[in-house]
Amino acid sequence: MTDASRSTDLDLGGIAEYSSPLTEYRGTRVLEPPAAFAAWTTFVSHASVRAMTVAPVSRITWIATWAGVLAWDRRDEYAYRRYSSEHGLAGTPSCIAVAGDDRPWVGHVEGGLSFFDGGRWYPYEYLRNERVVAIAAGARASLWVATPDGILAVARDERPIGLVRGDGRCSGASALLDDNGAVLVASAAGVFRASERTGVERFGDAMLRECTAILRTTDGRVVVGSTKGITFPDGFRIATDDGDPAIVALAATRRGLWALTRTGIARIEKRRWLTIDLPEGVAAPRAIAVATPNDESLWIGTDRLVCGFHPTADPQWDVDFLPTHAEDILSNAARCVVGDRETAYIGTSSGQFIGKSDGSWSYDAELVDVRSMITIARPGQETIWALTWPGGVVRRRVDSNEWLPVLLGRDGLPRALVTSWIGDPHVLVGSTLIDLTNEPRVVSGTMPVDARAVIHAPEQKWFAATDRGLFELDEGEWSLVSRIGSVPISALGTAFVQLWVGVPGALWTWVNAEWMKFALSYGGVAWTEPISAITHSKRADTLWCACGGRVARVDLATGTVLEAHDRFDSGVCGDQITGLAEIADCLWVVSRAGIARYQL
Repeated sequence: MTDASRSTDLDLGGIAEYSSPLTEYRGTRVLEPPAAFAAWTTFVSHASVRAMTVAPVSRITWIATWAGVLAWDRRDEYAYRRYSSEHGLAGTPSCIAVAGDDRPWVGHVEGGLSFFDGGRWYPYEYLRNERVVAIAAGARASLWVATPDGILAVARDERPIGLVRGDGRCSGASALLDDNGAVLVASAAGVFRASERTGVERFGDAMLRECTAILRTTDGRVVVGSTKGITFPDGFRIATDDGDPAIVALAATRRGLWALTRTGIARIEKRRWLTIDLPEGVAAPRAIAVATPNDESLWIGTDRLVCGFHPTADPQWDVDFLPTHAEDILSNAARCVVGDRETAYIGTSSGQFIGKSDGSWSYDAELVDVRSMITIARPGQETIWALTWPGGVVRRRVDSNEWLPVLLGRDGLPRALVTSWIGDPHVLVGSTLIDLTNEPRVVSGTMPVDARAVIHAPEQKWFAATDRGLFELDEGEWSLVSRIGSVPISALGTAFVQLWVGVPGALWTWVNAEWMKFALSYGGVAWTEPISAITHSKRADTLWCACGGRVARVDLATGTVLEAHDRFDSGVCGDQITGLAEIADCLWVVSRAGIARYQL
């Protein structure tokens, strides 16, 4: 095996000229396609790219981001379309590929697949609960799919065909490649060929390990990327000696290869390596693609959408030709939501989102890493409070932009904000619950140390949620609510003057001086996942809760689920829902994958 890591004297004409000019496009527009779910609107950032591919017939560049998919038709470079969960996508994209019928498919982090047809996305009916880690085009309209422990063949209206299941050699595949009715699987164990007829066989170099990318060159050779560099069929290996040699992705053209490494971009031609220096103003590369094998230009997905590099005699970088959308300043990691009459205040990992029922919104980036929020509705003195890390607790009047620090009167890490039943602000610091109404006053200094949430119930009692069960404060002492038992408490809330407690697959409530349990189910399927959020509904005798990625309206008297929405049939972003709030005529659904608003 030859190590060509130091062969960097490649003559590529103008490619070696690092100080190539930058071109910026200012007239490109962002188009919002019609929503597949008309009552839903999402607020998400598409700025960070995860994967890219180009349709061989239409030449549309399909770009998978942390929030959905962008479609850029290079025949109309002055516009691109922006697709999110409201357009039918069933979750956060993990990978993207275009099948032989020119139809794009997306694999999802949370599980399942989506395909594009007729202007919107549709979920594939199967594999909904299996995380998809890699996909590749198969014969005609079929698709090869890798899950954490399997390799399958998928066609749009048919059940998947399992080729491999539980074979450690193919587990955790990084990349797939069609091979005349079989599929080549690049994994940590090497490269393997899988088919229905022959099963799993090693392909190529038996010593190759930690494989991360695989492609077929324009002359039909299979080239493999790994943590050690690029390996050709005859065993020749090439890698950079400048930084990390690990290959993230490969793209082939008629003259050579493009490689994305963990540290940048490289061109490989005539088995020689040249690192392409990124000019100032180009964000960190995350994915690469070429339009056609005859087009040497490289499209690069970054943390600020897409840029292009053209290796002509006068090489040139194109930046900002896909302009950012207004929502691209947002963080998709939303953690909590509270509200007042018309406004939702949503805490995210990089700021506070402020949404109105009419669809308008603003973003306060002064707050960073918002963990908890409350609103205090005193007439003429309405305030919003926020707990941020490492900034601590701050507050401001709703009619002001100035955040003021709140003195807690005690050292320690603030963990959560909460209001009493009559609307007074409290904070949980370590194992101490503090009333912040006037001067800080300790309510309890012996909170359960593992309390994840605390609530003041209509009965004027404090309760704490832990993995060991629900604890109640009575005469200064915390004790386990034995009726519920030692089960993890995942959510607390109030609705229609009742305390509601979320556990896996069920809700408990305190009514008529006793605890009552409602097991949740819908469509004949019992739910088993933890309840992650509870909030009141303005519709008589119902509440909203989130369970396992579903948003459900529940009848208070019987525990019957009256309606349910999830990432497959609504605009819910992903399946890790962190908060719910019904404000005016809208339900706000926040998750670790974005913000959604449901028009009631």
